[in-house]
Amino acid sequence: MLEIRDLKVGDEAAVEGFLEQWSESSLLVLSNLRQVGLKPGSGCYHGYYCGAFQDDRLIGVAVHFWNGMLFVRTEDEAGALAVRAVSSSRFPIAGILGPSAQVAEARSALGLEKAEVSFEGSMDVMALDLNEISVPDVLENSLIKARRARSSELDLVANWLTRFSVEVEGIADSPALYGKSYESAQRFRREKRLFVLERGGQIVASCVFSAVYGDIVRVGYVWTPPGLRNSGYARGVVAGALLAARAEGANRACLIANDPAALRSYLGLGFGRIDRETLVHFDEEVTRLTA
Repeated sequence: MLEIRDLKVGDEAAVEGFLEQWSESSLLVLSNLRQVGLKPGSGCYHGYYCGAFQDDRLIGVAVHFWNGMLFVRTEDEAGALAVRAVSSSRFPIAGILGPSAQVAEARSALGLEKAEVSFEGSMDVMALDLNEISVPDVLENSLIKARRARSSELDLVANWLTRFSVEVEGIADSPALYGKSYESAQRFRREKRLFVLERGGQIVASCVFSAVYGDIVRVGYVWTPPGLRNSGYARGVVAGALLAARAEGANRACLIANDPAALRSYLGLGFGRIDRETLVHFDEEVTRLTA
């Protein structure tokens, strides 16, 4: 018998056990779950989780997070799971992430097939054993070093997070977007997830760990300003961050990418493709209308 229900405190082990089958593809959910558990809320990292059970066995999970992103991973009933999660949370729908067919099913069930999107793409999920990382030549330069960001650099990094959202994710630029980016930069720095690459006193690239779960880190928001690109700085900041994570006990890293230049850079570090997932971001206006 199939049952779809809200997940509650006490279901954490079942959720982790199910999603760990695709740990790299599900790392954002696993990381958020470790941060705040299954208790519903609208604060950072919180989400409304629902599960599909077949004869008491968990076969699917959908989560609608505080930031509007909907995640789905299931063996069946992606549409019903998505509707249940959104109905429980009542958050705006900012986007959907998961396997391509499941994202399409969720989008259809939510009536969003024709909704305007700011970004839609199929992404490579890539992973790397940190003992196999290929350290780029840029880090051999004595003038260049990767390190964690300082509080005095938050405004710069927030601006770069904003540019990433606009240029990569297609999100409309606005003062509100910068405000969210600054809050994210503060949070990432507080959690020791925010890294920069410095060359002779100038910050030339940045990245964050968008998720941490056990001994796995997920790299995200990699950014080099346009005038400084094609110098190996993006590869350098990612490598430097991962070397720091390895020194602190991490054994594996993952990320998602679909840009050809970024893919070449990550393959050069030793990352390999292990999965595919689809990411959709809806326009802000559509998000409000479908909330």
